Amino acid sequence: MAPGFPDRARDRLGNTVELREEAWYQIVTERGRRSLTVDAVLAVVQDPLVITQDKLHPTRRCFYQMASALSFRTAAYLKVVVDYSSNPAVIVTAYLTDRVHPKETALWP
Repeated sequence: MAPGFPDRARDRLGNTVELREEAWYQIVTERGRRSLTVDAVLAVVQDPLVITQDKLHPTRRCFYQMASALSFRTAAYLKVVVDYSSNPAVIVTAYLTDRVHPKETALWP
């Protein structure tokens, strides 16, 4: 059964964040991302380990959570990129990665 869209959550800083169907389709059709779930993506936004400023886009923040905390066996982190240029903010992409990008500036904690 397909999830209902848009799906919303509150980020760690209290902002409303929306996952839209177009973004979800882009996320799960990328090679290697089929194991991601809507619940896991929203969980990272709600309870991240780290929040950073995107290195290229000033209106975007990157949310990271340990992949193992979300029951994934691969990679070190699930990264979710959120764009705050609109209200509500929107999830742009999500993917598994082996590290927090060193050129991103930490915003939280």
